[in-house]
Amino acid sequence: MKGRVTFTRQERDRKELLIKCIYQSAAPQDFEMLRQAALNKEKAKETSSAYRASKRKRAPSMSHDHGERLFMELPTNAERNACYARFYDATSNAAVETCICAVCAQERAVVEDSVMGMPLSLIPNAARLAPNRKHSAHDLYAGKLLEPEGIVSEGEDPIVTICHQCLEDLKKPANKPPKMSLANGLWIGRIPWALQVLTFPEQLLIALLYPRVYVFKLFPKRQQGIRKMASLQRAMRGNVSTYDLNSEAIASMVQGNLMPRPPAILASLISVTFIALGEVPKKWVHSTFRVRRQVVLEALCWLKVNNTKYYRDIEISPTRIQTLPDDDVPEEITAIIRQSEDVGVLEEENDSYVPQDDNEG
Repeated sequence: MKGRVTFTRQERDRKELLIKCIYQSAAPQDFEMLRQAALNKEKAKETSSAYRASKRKRAPSMSHDHGERLFMELPTNAERNACYARFYDATSNAAVETCICAVCAQERAVVEDSVMGMPLSLIPNAARLAPNRKHSAHDLYAGKLLEPEGIVSEGEDPIVTICHQCLEDLKKPANKPPKMSLANGLWIGRIPWALQVLTFPEQLLIALLYPRVYVFKLFPKRQQGIRKMASLQRAMRGNVSTYDLNSEAIASMVQGNLMPRPPAILASLISVTFIALGEVPKKWVHSTFRVRRQVVLEALCWLKVNNTKYYRDIEISPTRIQTLPDDDVPEEITAIIRQSEDVGVLEEENDSYVPQDDNEG
């Protein structure tokens, strides 16, 4: 059915979904083709025993004149080039291109997820994309709630990108929005600037709950076999490990509605380890672990006004705000920073912690 029906990854992986998709999307002539293929398969089974018997009797050296290849014979240049061409096509920029679906706002693979662009007026049952409850911050296009990054061109009839899953869901006769669409209660809006600029410790100081602790390992990036100390703060990667958490001790520190949290709580939630030789200057951790009292104050004020469900009853304490640094790494973090000079551990943990550069072997 390749080229006749478009399948999603999930449908290709599960037989029942594959068959269901064929029943819903295939043309009548496709069913006749499938029936003929089934008959041919039955005939092949009837002759398979004789075929295997004749194959066992074949001579070990088969002539090329019969179109047969000798066992372990190397491919020809033409066959090798064709294999390379198929590989390049499968890994080209076009093959791995991604885009945002305007309906579900998810990043989709253009080829694999069969993403297409179409005018909004041609989307089937587009009325199902209208939100039941409108919000002043909604991005509405002809009354439909869509992700702006999925809009190719605007106008009276905007061109939108839509993935195969959302398109197939919209084709079904129903009154509810598609399951993964923004209109189905999945819209959360843009992150306001007051929250975007928060560093990691600043986020912890205004958080209501602490489900985990955070362990940071900082190491210099390796360039041409040498680890450059100036590149400690390029990026962060993470994995998850389970440890015992003293919930009672943390709960006792966050009781009440006073915000922000006392800086002392950072020492219970963050662990920082440097893996490098020599002394590590404090300025190298400034961009990641800095705390700014004005930024924390503005974030709390925004949450109190706009997130009334969770932050309406908090009390912003001027005293606690003044205990925060103007723009510096809190002592509660600098006091717990540990340094290890065992740089050999970087090689042992390379697969888990240390991403290799493109020019490394």
